[in-house]
Amino acid sequence: MCKPALVARDPNNTLDSAGFPLTNSGSVVTSTAGGVYIHETDGRTNAVQAKALGVSVPVENYDYFYDKFGDQAQTLPNAGKPIVGSDLAIHWYSGDLTLTEANPWNLTDTEKIIVFVDGNLTIDDTVSGENRITTVATGGDAFLMFIASGDITITSRVGYSDIYTNPAAANIANVEGVFIADGLLTIAGVPGTTDRKFIGAGTFVGWSGVALERNFDDGDSPELNSNAATEAFVFRPDFIVNSPKKIKSAQMTWREIEPRF
Repeated sequence: MCKPALVARDPNNTLDSAGFPLTNSGSVVTSTAGGVYIHETDGRTNAVQAKALGVSVPVENYDYFYDKFGDQAQTLPNAGKPIVGSDLAIHWYSGDLTLTEANPWNLTDTEKIIVFVDGNLTIDDTVSGENRITTVATGGDAFLMFIASGDITITSRVGYSDIYTNPAAANIANVEGVFIADGLLTIAGVPGTTDRKFIGAGTFVGWSGVALERNFDDGDSPELNSNAATEAFVFRPDFIVNSPKKIKSAQMTWREIEPRF
């Protein structure tokens, strides 16, 4: 059975919006077995065109951003969302940080927060919570970004038990924001079960690799993988528009061309 791991839609429900998982020197893993094919190996072993390869992109990782404006960061004392105004707030957390339904980060349409996590970032939920752990309101200039020097893991408990949950619906994403890990970005699953459907909105980067481990096949219902996407990533163009100037950089390519007179 083929596994439709990715879909992309913008908040305006535009069809065919592009969504790309990126990795520099790693690979995009689409099963707990460690395979790097979008389709399961026993279903399309010759699907070379579906193999997820690394690409050559600028390494804008933890050190890159910290060198630019890390000296302006204030210490984040705990996992709770800090009280901020309408100005950009930059914070730094030492050690591993875990966000849960007990301390959700719900940003209004005027709040802008960047957090450096000098360690691993974990996003978790209760067993059957189906909560939205981080949200960023639309309609203003809101922005949320986590940059981890280690791994970013979204546990198997984050998501919806209904695999047909519509990712294009309003106020539905479990996790919203820009998430960058120097290490591995993992959407964790549980082998041998019908995993929850994960819906993320924004940008998700794992510089050492991306592991999409969700699977709807519990051993008895493999066809569920053909019916719905296990992990859905929603395009949020407002995050690009609202990106603070501090994190932006101009990408230029120079080449010599034949002069015309």
